[in-house]
Amino acid sequence: DGGDMFGVSDSGESALNFTNPVLYKITDSSWSEVLWTVTVVLSGEGGGTGGDESSDPVVTIGKGASETRAFPFGNYYNNAASEQIYTATEIGSAGTISSIAFKVRSVGELETGMLDIYLGHLPASTTLEEGYVEPTDLTKVYSGTPTLGTKSGWEKFTFTEGSKTFSYNGRDNLAVIVVRGGTNYKSSLQYYCTPTDVKLAYSCRDDSTSLVGKTPSQAFDLITGGSSSYDRSDIQLGIAL
Repeated sequence: DGGDMFGVSDSGESALNFTNPVLYKITDSSWSEVLWTVTVVLSGEGGGTGGDESSDPVVTIGKGASETRAFPFGNYYNNAASEQIYTATEIGSAGTISSIAFKVRSVGELETGMLDIYLGHLPASTTLEEGYVEPTDLTKVYSGTPTLGTKSGWEKFTFTEGSKTFSYNGRDNLAVIVVRGGTNYKSSLQYYCTPTDVKLAYSCRDDSTSLVGKTPSQAFDLITGGSSSYDRSDIQLGIAL
């Protein structure tokens, strides 16, 4: 019967090796006739490396307690910049981040002239009570001209810059910085946010001061009179732990 009749081989192997997608030949007990050819391909193998968005788990931070126009994109104005801090405890572990998403509550299509997203590490004691704090390892992870707020739910930005990933160390807090420039605003567009115990969000907005092509430090220097907030955007991080 089948248990004793058939043997399995591939390039000299005498048993199935399920760690590699290879070609296996199943023969009869005399090893003289090929009866079937079987290709074994394991789900998840052979995919991209360094932030394959199809396989990365998601960390969600925030409970959708309220809504805001100020964060993350300051969409009530033509130009805006924001910084928000997420704690190591909330993220849970070190890992490689390849995408970030913000949750749209009220739709309203907003065309952007420029949208840049940066990440960086900040010490656990850092708050944004006094304004913008620039991480020493500030890294641009996304740059584009997307149309925001086209539908409700999670609005995802898969990283486009450099290695297309950010290595989060799991010890420090994570700073998320957005710079948006253009000549459009959309007052109906709102994103979900959740209040924090201390002020972990800061933003500046202006209609006439263009932020196209500006770095975060330039943006926050150009637009004065920004404000700190307890309200912080709900986010999802695509992170390979």
